[in-house]
Amino acid sequence: MEQQKTVLTWKVELNLPDQDYLMVHVFENDIFCYPLQVLKSDKLKIAQKGDIIESTIVEYNYLSPDGITLSMNNFPTKEQAQSFLYEWKKRFEKQGYYSSNRYGRIPVTILSDFCQICRYIGD
Repeated sequence: MEQQKTVLTWKVELNLPDQDYLMVHVFENDIFCYPLQVLKSDKLKIAQKGDIIESTIVEYNYLSPDGITLSMNNFPTKEQAQSFLYEWKKRFEKQGYYSSNRYGRIPVTILSDFCQICRYIGD
């Protein structure tokens, strides 16, 4: 079974000869995320609409309310990182709160609101 992964891809949307940049669309697993302007290099001057100029695997992890990664390992998809966050939160259910240096006692019911998802370039 093939392991899931998240691929970030930059595709050329527009290359006007009189501009020093390309208009690029960034996709995450073929889902549009946002537009981007990329400076043209000699190689990119001839790029055509639809050309992929960059592609990389990305990974995810969450930061605790105090800015510490929840897992020693990053996850290949957002869903896997969210599952880990859910399991991580369970550690605090018995006491009912997470003790944060920055925010004090955070009730488990709103703990997710204080955690931040981060995206990293994979290996």
